[in-house]
Amino acid sequence: MSGNHKTALYILLIILIATAIFACTVVVRMQYFNTLSQYNHQWLTGDTLRYSRYWYRDSPFTLRFGMFFNPDSVEFNDLSSRVLYISYPPGAVLPIYLLSEITNSEPSVGMINAYNLFNHYMIALFLALMVFLFLRQLGFADLKAFILSLIPVLVILLTPAGLYWHQNVFFVDQAVIMPIVLFIFLEVARKDIANKRARIGVDVAQVLIFFYGMLTDWLFFFFALAVFVKRVFLGELGKTFRERAVKSFRYWLPAVAAMALFAIQLSVLGGWGQLFDKFLFRSGFGAGGEEAAEGFFEAFWSNHVAQGFGSAAVVFLWGSLAVLLLVLVYTLYLRVKGRAIGSEVKQVLALASVMLLPCFLQVYLFRNHSAIHSFSSLKFELPLATVTFVLIPLLVYFSARDFLAERKNEPGRLREIVRSKAKEIALALVLLPLLLASIYVALLSPRMLSLFPPPQDYSLEKLVEECAEYEDVLFSFQYEIPANPPQQLALAMKRMYYVESFEAILEKVAGIEGEYTIGILVIEGWPMPEVAGMEALYEGDFATTSKGDLRLYWLSKEELLEVLNGTPE
Repeated sequence: MSGNHKTALYILLIILIATAIFACTVVVRMQYFNTLSQYNHQWLTGDTLRYSRYWYRDSPFTLRFGMFFNPDSVEFNDLSSRVLYISYPPGAVLPIYLLSEITNSEPSVGMINAYNLFNHYMIALFLALMVFLFLRQLGFADLKAFILSLIPVLVILLTPAGLYWHQNVFFVDQAVIMPIVLFIFLEVARKDIANKRARIGVDVAQVLIFFYGMLTDWLFFFFALAVFVKRVFLGELGKTFRERAVKSFRYWLPAVAAMALFAIQLSVLGGWGQLFDKFLFRSGFGAGGEEAAEGFFEAFWSNHVAQGFGSAAVVFLWGSLAVLLLVLVYTLYLRVKGRAIGSEVKQVLALASVMLLPCFLQVYLFRNHSAIHSFSSLKFELPLATVTFVLIPLLVYFSARDFLAERKNEPGRLREIVRSKAKEIALALVLLPLLLASIYVALLSPRMLSLFPPPQDYSLEKLVEECAEYEDVLFSFQYEIPANPPQQLALAMKRMYYVESFEAILEKVAGIEGEYTIGILVIEGWPMPEVAGMEALYEGDFATTSKGDLRLYWLSKEELLEVLNGTPE
């Protein structure tokens, strides 16, 4: 079998194994598919569902591609009253909206879950392929590269964090990970591409991914910056100042274009001040965000990371950072001394830095965000799957090999042992990381589904969605559909206001312009407070919509006044 055919066979095996394991995980968590809960940050999915449904119904162009809290309704007759959410550009909503347009169906929880699962599969697959290609570039035989490429598949697909966040929770923190992986995969793959047209195709794909990633989450910027520094470190931007300047400009152009669009949106919709305050809050530098950032290590590492990846992951990640920084300092020392740095060390150091450092930088810049949101730990699946079990062992090996090679003329027992046991060491370098990763994943397996909360019933919201129209304003003495958390509103597509009297209803609708209908929800079997006028409501001949224990009474303003006066017709 020729070398190319053998390589293709191993790539096919990676795809088949990743697909098989992924399929098993889908079966295991299928009981939670197409469900929503009020717990464990599923409000993120509610946000994505709400925004994408607004886009589908109202057109993203009408909404200026904004993400708004309130639906199009008679009491929200302009964009300012719908209230803009502005912490991020709207890239996370875009794929769900496009899916709904392609399928000609409204966005749904199942659609978001399915796209999230697709992301999970793609992340695992392309991380595995990235490791395979990178190891071949380092001179590893296909078999050894194949064995180590299985580690990302295991870590990404079989840890509790990946299983939960990549199915039931989807917003910017989850949406940005697949573009990051694809971007870095292409960065690795482009080194092997000699064909000019193919190279241009890869460059164009990276530009598009860069553009979309910057429109999705700020985390992408940190990875893009790391890739840029990697190109500088490895001398990939050219030799002359002009060449470096031109290539640098071209590299950052997608980010400039994305941020220019976001700036235009902020200017049109008026969100600059809100975005600045949000940055101060999420970074813990001000605006009330300092308190959550004070106990950062305990909140983020001891809780969020340990819950999603196990307590060992905290040691693995910090240990990886320590080794990476030590080798980085050592290489800088060699450069200052004018001594050569091994090609393998530079390449492994560069990729490990790209995969690990952005995660630490982003987490510590946005300390408040990371401390209060457990999903912020998900990004560490990338270095855990690649740096800890693959790149750090390689980095230690190549650094030690080069260190001993420099002292080949000096007597040394260690160097002789390394030379005589070269094959055994190479085999251990491949099998031991896979064994450790397998043990790590196996120890986590008893709590694979530990992050999943029980699904909840949203039949009331579905009733509201079925029967409420634009001109309806809904009230209840027992229940509320608020703007946030968004799960209820994302399904009902209509606010329902909790009130304590019919007079409060009259006050609420007093400022509404145009015709409207008042809907009053009554849930049989639920506690009902004493409200003056309820008997008149029950006895009146009003239009009603019923479903099980749920009943909606429909009244005009005049009929509401009759109920208040106790004289319904």
